[in-house]
Amino acid sequence: MAGFGDGGTHSCLATKASDDSYRVYSTPLNTDAPGCVDPEENLKPTATIDTAFTAQGHGHTSFQSSPSATGSSGSAVCELTTGKNTNKVLNSANGVTLTSSPEFAGGLFKYAASDLNTVDLRNLNTGATVSKARQRVHAAYLQAKQSPPAFTEPTPTSLSTDEDMSKYYRIHVLGQIPDKLTEVPNLAQTIASAYKQGEELKPEYGKKFSQTDIYNPTSSTPQTIKLDQVSALPDLISILLHYRQKNQEKLKDTIVQLEKQINKESSKTPDKICNDVGDKNETGCKNTSGCHFVSTNPEGSKCTLNPEAAKKVAEEAEKETAKDGKTTNTTESNSFIINKAPLLLAFLIL
Repeated sequence: MAGFGDGGTHSCLATKASDDSYRVYSTPLNTDAPGCVDPEENLKPTATIDTAFTAQGHGHTSFQSSPSATGSSGSAVCELTTGKNTNKVLNSANGVTLTSSPEFAGGLFKYAASDLNTVDLRNLNTGATVSKARQRVHAAYLQAKQSPPAFTEPTPTSLSTDEDMSKYYRIHVLGQIPDKLTEVPNLAQTIASAYKQGEELKPEYGKKFSQTDIYNPTSSTPQTIKLDQVSALPDLISILLHYRQKNQEKLKDTIVQLEKQINKESSKTPDKICNDVGDKNETGCKNTSGCHFVSTNPEGSKCTLNPEAAKKVAEEAEKETAKDGKTTNTTESNSFIINKAPLLLAFLIL
């Protein structure tokens, strides 16, 4: 709004002149003029609670009634402070009388008949004659004014009855599946006895936990620091992100290894599956679906496909060959499809 106005509109921004005269509409806006400079430094967090808030409103001394906010009432040369009557902000000739009372700065200031007044903030409850924005601010304060409860040191007894502890103990200690948790007899007693007794809990676990070596987020030397050396929130975030990345990498490696194992197993032909049972495990061979033991076979192939299974493999091979036109690989003793081994293995098991 500071950058435009009618030809006769007075600006509320002072110039850099020694007399602090206002900027006329035809003069380019200078953003380093006194009226444009932000006098406040960057906001800084503080643990101090605004004590001027009350259960009803706000008790700042400058907002306990509705005095003029202009310093010299309506005689100031700023059209924004002339009030509702004959207002020349948008009509510099004769002015316009406003039927409503515009509010400024989130409802801290409001037009009177011929002045700009501060708003009485002592009553900000719902239904008060203040802006909705002010009422919402106060309602938010009422929701957040309570101090967070003090941290209570856990004890074996409190842990034994804690729902979260019950859940995670079953997952991480007893190895249950997270979405298939089952009841465990005497679980509370088990948890209580597992974490020492009485005053032993804090020194036994609290001290060890605080002295745990963790990733150093600020330097490579040393590579690790003690957990209780971390006090800055950005450092804690860096540490959490570091370990999340490590866990993701570990998970990816595990997946790769499992895929290799699966591919290794699925690449076996039906005959090779029988061979791998071993020449000295006749009982295991007979108990393996589709296999039988032939003691006269060469070393490494005494456990082999039985005739019935070999016939089924050959039939499936012919079907697959007819279906996709691919050449079927064969061995010296039995026919089977190399690239269809997983499917055939499932077929034999069924």
